Amino acid sequence: MKRTPLGSAILRLFGDLGERLAERYVPADAVRAYLFGGCAVHQYASARVTSDVDVEFDYQLLHRGDLDLALRELPFLEYDDPEHGSSQLVYDRRFNTTLCPLQEDYRERARRLDDGFALDSPLSVWIPCPEDLAITKLGRLAPLDIDDILLLLEQPGASVERFEQLAREAIRYYVGPDLGSHIDYIKKKWSAR
Repeated sequence: MKRTPLGSAILRLFGDLGERLAERYVPADAVRAYLFGGCAVHQYASARVTSDVDVEFDYQLLHRGDLDLALRELPFLEYDDPEHGSSQLVYDRRFNTTLCPLQEDYRERARRLDDGFALDSPLSVWIPCPEDLAITKLGRLAPLDIDDILLLLEQPGASVERFEQLAREAIRYYVGPDLGSHIDYIKKKWSAR
């Protein structure tokens, strides 16, 4: 993954959160943050710009209130993007993976982002594989989501066949409308490239 101003800002924001958790004596690697949305797409493709950070937190040795407090205390992060000028990042506290399609074993395929985090940090940051991120975009399927999905499927090691298999598994227990036609549409767009 290529380092960009936005990519660096994302990691700084997580670094700040890790420091705040450490100040609360949260043990090393007690919180896993799974990065989704435009920031995750940017980490893979360096082509997407966004100001909100969509994250799912997985924690066992921490009370939810402690994490919420650390997030509330965290100010937005300002950074300078050469193409877009002064920009800022902020955690989206409304993001929730139960509202988007997602294959249940996505954590097993996620990879850890190790850039610049202390080994004893309470926070580790993970990014789902391109196919799993693409699946989360199927629910809304706006033009930007379609672009993101196709961009993710272009990533080295990504596979449209694996995407389809995982997506069809995910929609079996998705709470929204049937997304079979959305999967078919993406396959058609992929073939037309």
